Amino acid sequence: MISTMLLLLVCYLTDNIGYALISGPSVGHRIEQFREFSGLSKDVIPDDVIFINIAYDRELVPVYDEYGLTKSNIII
Repeated sequence: MISTMLLLLVCYLTDNIGYALISGPSVGHRIEQFREFSGLSKDVIPDDVIFINIAYDRELVPVYDEYGLTKSNIII
């Protein structure tokens, strides 16, 4: 457990430094490259699934009180 926490801390610190220690991919990218090379990657998307990004589709609309005055906004 201690080695896992230490590895997590080292990866976090090296990925979030404002300048590059080494030129090349980050630690997370190297781990993904190893997983793909070794065949451990199981991230397969089924053919019958379509992903649609709706993160930017939110809109603020006003909320009115009983007198018709704007009370606040709500995200829809």
